[in-house]
Amino acid sequence: MQRAAEAGKYDLGARQVVPPELGRFFAPGLSRTLTIRGPPGSGKTTLALALLHAFPGYRAFVSGRVSRNSLLREHPWIGQPGSPPIDLVEDLRFRGAEGSGAISVGSLRDTLEARANDLVELSSVLALPPDLARAIDSHRKDPKLVVIDSWEAWVENTLGPTPLAIDVPTTRWELERSLLDRFLDAGVHLVLIGERNEPARLDYVTDGALTLSLADREGRAERWLVYQKLRGTRMNSLSYPFTLEGGVFRAIEPAQARPAPGPIPFQPDPGSNHPGAWPGSEDFATRFGRLASPGPTLLEVDDETPLRLLWRMSVPILISALRSGGRVLLQPPSTLSVNALTQEMLLHLPAEVLRAKFLLLSPDLGPVSSPFSSMEGGGGSPETEAPPTLEHFLFVETSSPPDGIGVHSVMVLFPEHTIDPGSRWATQPLARVLELANRAGEGLSIVLFARSTSGLIERLRSRALTHLLVHSERGQYFLTGIRPWSPHFALGLPLGQDQDLLPYDLVPVV
Repeated sequence: MQRAAEAGKYDLGARQVVPPELGRFFAPGLSRTLTIRGPPGSGKTTLALALLHAFPGYRAFVSGRVSRNSLLREHPWIGQPGSPPIDLVEDLRFRGAEGSGAISVGSLRDTLEARANDLVELSSVLALPPDLARAIDSHRKDPKLVVIDSWEAWVENTLGPTPLAIDVPTTRWELERSLLDRFLDAGVHLVLIGERNEPARLDYVTDGALTLSLADREGRAERWLVYQKLRGTRMNSLSYPFTLEGGVFRAIEPAQARPAPGPIPFQPDPGSNHPGAWPGSEDFATRFGRLASPGPTLLEVDDETPLRLLWRMSVPILISALRSGGRVLLQPPSTLSVNALTQEMLLHLPAEVLRAKFLLLSPDLGPVSSPFSSMEGGGGSPETEAPPTLEHFLFVETSSPPDGIGVHSVMVLFPEHTIDPGSRWATQPLARVLELANRAGEGLSIVLFARSTSGLIERLRSRALTHLLVHSERGQYFLTGIRPWSPHFALGLPLGQDQDLLPYDLVPVV
């Protein structure tokens, strides 16, 4: 799967993603104003550039904080082939450049107090950079989006020359309102980046307001976009996690809003000779490697994460093992019907393969007959056919256990969260699983999906070679590596052309 971070590849059409509400907010029609606030490093500039990238019209970024060279260095996709043109305007008056004629708001007020009967021509006080003014004038009939970074710097530090006039507002607040009106009268959509994290009076008069947050949780970045308001815009979600990987902004849509029709896809094994079973997902293998062996892989799951997401992660593991010539032992969750299970498997493999190499396990890990044995040519039924022992099924009466397993076999278990740590499951079956893993060596990978509230969780944590955490927040789902350590990955279902190719998406929150 192509990624934004790949050197020299800036596939912004696929990787630069703004929330759908913002696309609707800046749709053709009335001019809109949006404020973006957040602490330093939260992604305000990168989001603003992403909005410009997605906008179908004239685009300008007016910067008083960051030089043009810095913007190009930090966002190398700007100006690359295939990326839309963005005018980068350095307004030197932001920084009080010599000869700019800039004065502060305080100086302006002092002047007005000293000349109480004189008022100032507002349009000349807040004169636009000449290049921007000419560009806006030359695109009168086109939609226009202008980003000002930052708004406070413009108003407070760069109030150009001040000739006299009549009946013009003079307070800072009136200056801001009048400048907004000037842009809107010219048919310009306006994005104002704020230097202050806390809400300001300006946020109450703009059409939209959002904040970006950046938090450090045990050395892992958490980034969220949260709307305060978007007037006249239908809201799919009030918040989105996002990533700045590769210098682009990518919002991550809620997983529950993403359709997943048809069979659950998997990605074939590229043929690596590394030990461990293939997880059926390039994203998973890239982030965490192949499935551990002989020790288990633990996916610890909170109670808010739905079964359907865990099942979508497990099916590619099962299919990959069977297609590689391995065998599958599955202890399914009690809420998953056998009918749903068999229907999904038969979408990928013929019944004769599943009869020979797919075995269901009971809650206490006792073998049960294959759900495919009663089908045509099965030679029996689930009620009458005697199931093989786990050892016979895995090792096929061979003196060399790994040779009897095939390329890579997997055992996928969903132990119930209600199991008491002193129960029989927590002693005999768990010990048996570990003994089978040691006997099989690299030929068997064991994957356990266990709730954090399970009585077994402490034992499983201590025995897992790989320990991953599946957790939810604000309606989103994340996968985080505990052992090995990893950043948070937003876990979702792909959209568009990818939904038939990828089992799931792992997007790093960086």
